[in-house]
Amino acid sequence: MHRHLTPRALKRAQWLTDLTAALAEAELLLIMLESGGELPRETVRLRQRVQAVRSELDLLNRVMLGEGRVVGSTWPNAEQARVAER
Repeated sequence: MHRHLTPRALKRAQWLTDLTAALAEAELLLIMLESGGELPRETVRLRQRVQAVRSELDLLNRVMLGEGRVVGSTWPNAEQARVAER
């Protein structure tokens, strides 16, 4: 079943997709920083900030009023949604 996504929903999906990718890159960077043992204080602070953003993103993914979201389901990929619209 395909539902029509509004331009606003597509932009939101793209923003969330980009944010998810940036968080994944930040987490990889943290792994490298932690394995090197350099800047431990800054690394801890960065890890806390990344975890806070990840938690907020998870919360946004779970709570969408009126959309009937299922806990744990993921945001649509904006590019795939555009292709499906055509």
